[in-house]
Amino acid sequence: AAKARRSKETEYFQELENLLPLSKQSSDEEETHFDKTSLLRLTIAYLKTRQVLQTGITPNTIEDEKVTGVDLLSCLDGFGLVLSSSGDVIYITDNVNRYLGLSSVDILGHPFSCYVHPCDHHQLLHLTNPEEEI
Repeated sequence: AAKARRSKETEYFQELENLLPLSKQSSDEEETHFDKTSLLRLTIAYLKTRQVLQTGITPNTIEDEKVTGVDLLSCLDGFGLVLSSSGDVIYITDNVNRYLGLSSVDILGHPFSCYVHPCDHHQLLHLTNPEEEI
């Protein structure tokens, strides 16, 4: 019974991994599979991103500001990210590797304060909670 339960659990986690919109690894690298904790962390980040997109941006706003034929990331000297209200990274662009040496999958779902110098934590707190006096 325990073996069947573990087998079914493994199937569910494999299905969850296949459902997540993760960027595919290059053909040179071996196919990677995530551990269960990472899959849950990435799933939570994905669900939070969907919630932000569904509640925070109206479709009219997106259509009005659409720029066709321009790759905005190539115009930036950096990378883009979206933080949850609690300061967790819920979206980060794939080019983060070029600047931090970490893949977007490594950063997703973790508190952004882990990647910010301790002297700058008060500024990060102010950015994530602008209405509060800090």
